[in-house]
Amino acid sequence: MTESKVIAFEDRDKRRIEELRKTFVDFNTRHIFQPGDIVQWKKDCCHMSTGGLFIVMEVLQTPVFDYGGHWTSGSTYFREPLDIILGYRADEDEKFVFFHCDSRRVEPYKK
Repeated sequence: MTESKVIAFEDRDKRRIEELRKTFVDFNTRHIFQPGDIVQWKKDCCHMSTGGLFIVMEVLQTPVFDYGGHWTSGSTYFREPLDIILGYRADEDEKFVFFHCDSRRVEPYKK
């Protein structure tokens, strides 16, 4: 391997490490939400294909843990604390839908 390829790999790894650290800090930055607040996914922290905005329906004092059959230890959502209920209008049929979420994944809406 040439020296330039080694440097390129080292630069790529440094960028990836910086991105991982930034995402870690962003994910663990907590916000205080109240019912009626408008929120959006944090960059790189969404876990649903829904884009757009949500309204906070309820903030749970005690998080819920979904132990359904498909949330095994190999799942990225295993033991995720679902501590907020969000609502949104589904694009396809415009029905108002609620879902539980880990509040670390969302942030206040930025205009």
